[in-house]
Amino acid sequence: MDHQAEAEVPLLCATFPGGPPGTMTATGIRQQLEHKEGLFRMHMMGKRVNHSARSVIGPDPFLETSEVGVPMSFAKKMYYAEPVSQLNAEKLRKLVENGPDVYPGAYAVEDENGNLITLQANKPRQRIAQAKLLQKTIGKGPGLKSKRVYRHLESGDVVLFNRQPSLHRASIMAHTVRVLPKERTIRFHYANCGSYNADFDGDEMNLHFPQDEVSRAEARTVVLADRQYTTPTSGLPLRGLIQDHVVSGVLLTKRDTFLSREEFQQLCYSACFNVLGENRRVVLPTPAILKPRQLWTGKQLVSLVLKLVGSKSMDVKFNLKAKSRTKSDVVGDEEAEVLVLDGDLLKGVLDKNQFGSSPYGLVHSYFEIYGAEAAGSLLSTLSRLFTLYLRGHAHTTGIDDLIMDQDADKARFEILRGARRNAGAKALTKIFKLDEANGTAMDHSQASAYVEKLASERDGDARLDAAMKSILSGVSSEVLSACFPGGLVKRFPHNGFALMTGTGAKGSIVNSSQISCQLGQTELEGRRVPRSASGATLPCFAPFDCSARAGGYITGRFLTGIKPPEYFFHCMAGREGLVDTAVKTARSGYLQRCLVKALEGVQLKYDMTVRDSDDSILQFIYGDDGIDPSKSSWLLNKPGWQAMNSEELLGVSGEGAFENLPGLSDEQRKSVEHYVSRGMDEGGSTLDDASASDSGLHGAVSEMFWAKVCKYATDDPNGLVAKMGRGNFEKLMLLRYRKSAAEPGDAVGVLAAQGIGEPSTQMTLNTFHFAGMGAAHVTLGIPRLRELLMTASKTPKTPTMNLPLLSSIDPVEGERFMRLLRRIRVTDLLKAFSVQDCGFTGTGQVTRDYKVGLEFPHESVYSEALDLSFEQIHGAVSKKFAVQLKSAITKAIRKLGTSRTTGVVGTEKIDTNSESDEEKPDNSKTKTAEVGTDDEEDEPDPLESETVDAHEADASDARMAQQRGEGATYYDDEADEEEDLEVSEEEEQDEEPEHDDAKKDQIKQLETRFIELSISLPVSAWGRVMVEDVVKEVANTSVLRETPRISMCYMEQADDGSAYVQTEGSNLQAVWAHEDYIDVDKVMTNDIYLILQTYGVEAARKALIHELSMVFKAYGIPVDNRHLSIIADYMTANGGYRPFNRSGMDTAPSGIQKMSFETSLKFLTDAAMNAEIDHLESPSARIAVGEIAKCGTGMFDLLQSIRA
Repeated sequence: MDHQAEAEVPLLCATFPGGPPGTMTATGIRQQLEHKEGLFRMHMMGKRVNHSARSVIGPDPFLETSEVGVPMSFAKKMYYAEPVSQLNAEKLRKLVENGPDVYPGAYAVEDENGNLITLQANKPRQRIAQAKLLQKTIGKGPGLKSKRVYRHLESGDVVLFNRQPSLHRASIMAHTVRVLPKERTIRFHYANCGSYNADFDGDEMNLHFPQDEVSRAEARTVVLADRQYTTPTSGLPLRGLIQDHVVSGVLLTKRDTFLSREEFQQLCYSACFNVLGENRRVVLPTPAILKPRQLWTGKQLVSLVLKLVGSKSMDVKFNLKAKSRTKSDVVGDEEAEVLVLDGDLLKGVLDKNQFGSSPYGLVHSYFEIYGAEAAGSLLSTLSRLFTLYLRGHAHTTGIDDLIMDQDADKARFEILRGARRNAGAKALTKIFKLDEANGTAMDHSQASAYVEKLASERDGDARLDAAMKSILSGVSSEVLSACFPGGLVKRFPHNGFALMTGTGAKGSIVNSSQISCQLGQTELEGRRVPRSASGATLPCFAPFDCSARAGGYITGRFLTGIKPPEYFFHCMAGREGLVDTAVKTARSGYLQRCLVKALEGVQLKYDMTVRDSDDSILQFIYGDDGIDPSKSSWLLNKPGWQAMNSEELLGVSGEGAFENLPGLSDEQRKSVEHYVSRGMDEGGSTLDDASASDSGLHGAVSEMFWAKVCKYATDDPNGLVAKMGRGNFEKLMLLRYRKSAAEPGDAVGVLAAQGIGEPSTQMTLNTFHFAGMGAAHVTLGIPRLRELLMTASKTPKTPTMNLPLLSSIDPVEGERFMRLLRRIRVTDLLKAFSVQDCGFTGTGQVTRDYKVGLEFPHESVYSEALDLSFEQIHGAVSKKFAVQLKSAITKAIRKLGTSRTTGVVGTEKIDTNSESDEEKPDNSKTKTAEVGTDDEEDEPDPLESETVDAHEADASDARMAQQRGEGATYYDDEADEEEDLEVSEEEEQDEEPEHDDAKKDQIKQLETRFIELSISLPVSAWGRVMVEDVVKEVANTSVLRETPRISMCYMEQADDGSAYVQTEGSNLQAVWAHEDYIDVDKVMTNDIYLILQTYGVEAARKALIHELSMVFKAYGIPVDNRHLSIIADYMTANGGYRPFNRSGMDTAPSGIQKMSFETSLKFLTDAAMNAEIDHLESPSARIAVGEIAKCGTGMFDLLQSIRA
C-alpha cells in the first residue's frame, strides 16, 4: 500500500509537468487546465469543428462582392441536413438518386427516428429505393420528425468565411456560395480584401457551413458581407475596388473618353446583367456627339449604371458633391471635383475616393441611401464594368514612365549638390546662431568640432537631427516640385506609373520619388542614422561628419542606382521595419485578448444602458449619445449632404419603404404594411405599448448633435435649408438620428476591445516625436497602450504636463517661468573642472589625496537669466554634490575589492584672480576636463540606481566574511551621506587616524568663481579609480535646483495659437503655486493615477479617454470615441483604476470567465473555497457549457402562439 500511495502522489500534484506523449507519466491538474492546450481554451472555449473547409484563396472579379467561389471537390464533401417537405421533395429525391459521388448529390438520409442511412456510391438501387421513401412516413408517434437529406453544398447556400487572425468583426462574414466546377482554390472578390486584410500571395482562409435554419437566417441578414461595409472602429468604409479597377475607372470617366453604340451597349449589359432581369427595358441616353457618328461618354455609361442599380424605374434622385483623389494639375480644375445630380455624373473622374474604401464617396453615399445590398450590387457592377473596359483598353507601365526630361534632371542635380555641400553647415549655423557668412565658409574640421560639441551635450544629437531634417525636408520638397508632374518625359494619363500613383490605384508620390528622384532621409525610430562610439555613422565617413549623406540622407535613386553606403542605410531601415512588425504582432495580439476577455459581457440593453453580465451599469446611455459608430459618419459630419438627398433618404427609409419591397404583389405588400402598422400584435409581443413605442425617443438627441444641426441650419452655406424649410430639415435630422441609434443586444464591449486592438497592429514605433506632440519625450504606440490599459501604471514611464500660459504672459515671462521649473544640474553651469593629484600623505595608513576644482562662470552670466546666485550653487555643491561624489567614489573602490573608504574633506571657494600659488591648482599636476553631459539624462542614474543593491550586497558579503573569520571590513556610508559634510575630529580620526589634512571642513570664501573639494583615496585604489570620470558622472546627475519630479520644460503652441509649457515629469501641487503664469484650471497631465488621486474618478475617466485618443491620433488612426468611453468607464467603474490583466480580471462577475483567461487553477480553487456561484450569464460561461451567448440575437427568445 505504501508503495502504491507513493506512486500516486505525483498524479495528485497540481503542477506535475508530465512526460512526453505516448508515455505512462500523467500531467498534473494545472497543466490540464491552463494555457492554450488546456481544458478551457482548447476543449471548452474553442473546439475542432465539422462542416468546414480550408484552402488557398484566389481573386475573381466576376463574382459578386457577397459571393465566394467554392471548388467542386469541397462542395461534394460539405453537407447540409435539409428537412423534406412538399416544396423540396422532388429536388431532394434527385439528389438522393445521384448519391455522394455525383454532383449535386447527397451523402445520407436521416429517417423519422433519427437513424442515419448512408448512401453508397456503388449501390444505385439502394439510392433509388431511399429516394422513393422520402415522403412516406414509417411508424407513428408524437416523437417522429421529418426526414432529412444530407445534401451537397450548392450554389446559393450561405457560408461563413474567415481569415485568421480575426481581429475585428469583419474578419468573419457570410457569403453566398457559387460552386466552381474546375477550380481548386477558394475564390472571392477583390472588394473584400480590406475587410479580411487578405492578399493572394498564398494566404489560406476557412469556410464554415451553418447547419440549422436559424444560423442560416442570421448569416443572410446580420453577418452578410454586404452589411459589413463600414467598420465599427471608426464608421468608415472597409470595402472598395482596388488597383486595376481604379485605373480603369479613371480612364473610363475622363473627359475625352467616348464609346460607340456597340461598346456602350455591350459594357452596359455585361456589367448590369444581374440587375436587369428578363423583361426590363433600358432606354439609352442621348449621345453626347451626334455627327459624324453617335458617341457616348464614359460618364453617361456610369450614370446609366447608377440608375439601373438604384431603382427599377430608374427614377433616381441621388446627389453627391465630392473631391477626387486625382489632382487638378493633371486632370484640370473641373474634373478634380465629382458632381452627381439626380443620378447623372456631370463632372469629375471616378477614382479611389469614389468607389474605393474611402469615406463620403459614391459607394458610401449609395450605402447610406439605398442600403447594404444596393451598395454591394453597385460595387459588383462597377467591378465588371471596369474589368471589361480594361479588356479593350489595356494598362501598362515601363521604364519610359520613370524618366525625367533634361531640364528636370539638371534641376534635381543642382538642388541635391547644394544640399550635399551646405546642409550640414546651415544646420550648425542655425543651432549655434552663427553669422551666415561664417557658417557657409565653415570647413570640415570646424564643422566636426561643432558636431562633437553637440554630441557631448544633452539632447545635442536630437537638436542636430531636428535642424538637419528641417533643412533636408525642404530640399526633398524642392526636388519633388522640380520633377513632378512637369518633369516627366511622359505625362498623365499616358504615363502608366503616374496614373497608378496619382489616382490611388497603387503606390504614392513617395514611390515615384524614390525611383526617379531620390530615396531621401533614412530614419530609425524617428531619428537620423546614429553615430557609433568612434563618432562615425559608417567607416567610410569621417568622425562627426556633419554632411547630409553621413546622416543617412540618400541622394541616389533606384532608376540609376544607389551607392554602397546608401544601400547599407536603406537596409537598416528595412530591417527595423521587419523586426518591429514581428515584435508588435505578438504584443498587440495579447493586448486585444486581455481587452476582449474582460469586456466580453458588456452589452447594450433594451433600456439603452450599457451593462456587464452581472447587470452592473457602466453607462446610462451608450457612448454619451446612443449612436452606433458604424452608422455615425454621415449623420454627424455631413448635414449638407443629408439635406441635398432628403427626398431619397425619406423615400427609402420613411413613407415609401413598403413600395420598395421586391417580389410582392400589391395585395401582399398592403398586407405586410398593415401587419407592421399594427405593432406586430399578432405576434404576441410581451412589450407594453409604452415601451414598444419609440415616440418618446423622438427628439431625444445629444446636445452636441443638436448644436451642429442648429449651427448648419443657421449658417445654411448652400441654401439647402431655406429651400426645404428649417422645420423639415430638423425633422429629417431627428429621423436620421433615430435610425442611427445602436441596437439593443450589441456587444459593445467586444466592439470596443476590437476597436482598440485591431488598429494597434498598424502602430510601428514605440517612441517618436510626431508633429504636434511637442519636444518632450513621450511613450507612444503599443508600449503606451499597455501602460494605460494592461498595467494601469501608477508611475508612467514618461510623465508630462501641459501648462497653458495666461494670455497676459509674453514670451519673455514664459521663458522665465520655464526656468523656474526646469532642473538645473551642476554640469549645466560648470565651465570646467580639474583634478589635482596632491601625492601621498599619512604616517600609519598611507592615502592618496586629490583636489577637485569646479569652475563656474561669473555670477553675472546666469544670475538674472536663471534667478540663481553663486551662494545657492555653493550650498548645493556642499550639501549634494560632495556627498554624491563621496558615495560614487566609495562604490568604485568597493568594486575593486578594496576595504578602505574615502571621505570628502572640504569644499572651498577659490579666487581665481589671487596671486597665491597655494590657492591655485598646480597645472603640472592637474587634469582639466571640459564638462560634457549625459545624453541619457532621462534614464535613471546608474550610480544611484545601483547604490542600494550594491550596498546591501557588500554588507551581506562582509557580514558573512566576518562569520567565517575572514579579514573583511564593512563600512556603512548611508549615515554619512545624510549628515552635513562637516566631520568631527573624532569621527575623522576613527576613519583616517593618521591623515592630518582631513581633520575638519573649512570653507574659504574669496571670490565666486572656483570651488575646491578635497578627496582621499587608499593607496590600493590609486591608478585604478578614474577620479575624473567619476566627477564627470556625478556632475551630470547632481542637481543644483529643481522642481521635484520635473526635469525639462519646452514652450509649445496649441492649434488655436495659444502658448503652453510642456514638461518632462509631472507635479501638480508644485505648478499650482504658479497661478500668476498659468491657468491652473486647464493643467493637463498624462499621469492617469495622479489625476485620480488629485481630482477624482470622473477627471481620471476623461483623461484616460484623451490619452487613448492621443495615442491613435499620433499615427493618424481613426478610432471612435464611443469605444474609448467604454474602455474608460470599465476601468474606472469601481472608483479606482482597474487594469486589463489577471489582477483586474479578479473582479469579473463570472468564475468561468476568469478561468478561461489565465491562471485557471488559481481562479478555480478560489471559487471552490469561497463557494462561488456562476449564473452562466457571461459569454464565456455559456459557451463553456454549450449554450448560446446572451447577446445579439441570443438575448431574447422567440415565442410562437400555439393555437388549438
